[in-house]
Amino acid sequence: MEKFDLIIVGAGPAGSTAAYYTEGLKVLIVDKCDFPRHKSCGGGLISSKDWHLEFDNYKKIKEKINSACGSSKIKIYWNNIYVVSRKFKHLFDQVDRYEFDNLLLQLALKKENVSFLKFDVQEIKEEKFEEERGIIISDGVKEIFAPYIIGADAGYIVKWLNFSAIGI
Repeated sequence: MEKFDLIIVGAGPAGSTAAYYTEGLKVLIVDKCDFPRHKSCGGGLISSKDWHLEFDNYKKIKEKINSACGSSKIKIYWNNIYVVSRKFKHLFDQVDRYEFDNLLLQLALKKENVSFLKFDVQEIKEEKFEEERGIIISDGVKEIFAPYIIGADAGYIVKWLNFSAIGI
């Protein structure tokens, strides 16, 4: 069984960014898809015009991203009834997730402590490995251990976690 300090489930923007900012840990990012991959949703980057000032990884890829100004206003409806609208100077930019996610992942993978594995998590359990308490993930064939896990897969990993059972 392979051992890491941290497993990140999901190689999209959240997972890749989390891996990019880790220092001193052996990190494995797992995702059920190979990269680059097409992602039909989630290409809107809310309030992203200043992200390059806050996020070093975004600053490094900003010039490589093909983005378009998505919108400057929003209208909200509930049950087909108009509720409210609001105008903004800049609400969001639209990006191609195929390009955006892959750029962030490749930047994280340039770090020596970060690696990636196509891995469809089928089971998560708490166990000891080499006398260390942690989490084991399995795809039904291979098992991987880490004391810590980050679910960066749009919340799907939560279905596997029974917080009272693993003492969180």
